[in-house]
Amino acid sequence: MENIKNVPIWFDNKYKPEQINLRKNIEVEVLIIGAGISGLTTAFLLKDIVKKMAIVEMNSIGSGETGHTTAHITELLDNRYYEIKKDFGKEKAILVAESVKKSMNLIEDIIKKEKIECDFKKIPAFLYSEKNEEKDELKKELQAMRDAKMQAELTNNVPIPIQTKFAIRINNQAQFNPIKYSYGLAKCIKNCKIEIYENTKVIEIKDGEPCIVKTENYEIKAEAVIVASHNPISNWAAIQTKIAAYRTYSIGIEIEKNIKG
Repeated sequence: MENIKNVPIWFDNKYKPEQINLRKNIEVEVLIIGAGISGLTTAFLLKDIVKKMAIVEMNSIGSGETGHTTAHITELLDNRYYEIKKDFGKEKAILVAESVKKSMNLIEDIIKKEKIECDFKKIPAFLYSEKNEEKDELKKELQAMRDAKMQAELTNNVPIPIQTKFAIRINNQAQFNPIKYSYGLAKCIKNCKIEIYENTKVIEIKDGEPCIVKTENYEIKAEAVIVASHNPISNWAAIQTKIAAYRTYSIGIEIEKNIKG
């Protein structure tokens, strides 16, 4: 048990940009809170139209949800498409599918344009069940995917060493190293003279003209504030009480070849 680590395999400091901490009060046009994939992408897209911008991050670049994912870039969602279609209608389900596809294409375009080495690879994605009783749900999902104009198809060939009862395959999905990608984005942003302040925890946001953002030691004035943290840190009483608390895990371990169980 001594060698067990709960550190994501993506983290490798040799790729990490130089770290900068906030050491004084500053004023910017746009302040982004959170240096994960959402915050970094927002800064990247704004870099040519905003003159003075900064990002603050409580820990380090990509250290939150971004660095703790299984690194799939996929049209599959936590919510089922048949639920989206039922609640909001077919056109809204199409809109959701299109927005996810555009997000995937944006990541690929940025990687190619900025030449970010992040182990990007096109692969298919699978949604499957090991239980007969879940077939009907997946059949509904397959039809909803097709209604949303997704390229989804039935398959009997799922590349995992267990027996599946029903499976959906979606082509042209992808995988990458999310930390290498985040570091690559961060370098692009820093090259545009946009500072990323790590180890800088925001403790209060006051709306106004300008907005006032207080960290543990300093104050930031901004014309606009974008909260790009996984869980929003503003209006916490109204938002946090509505967020479902759940986790999923992907664990890699080494075992002895002659293990018995």
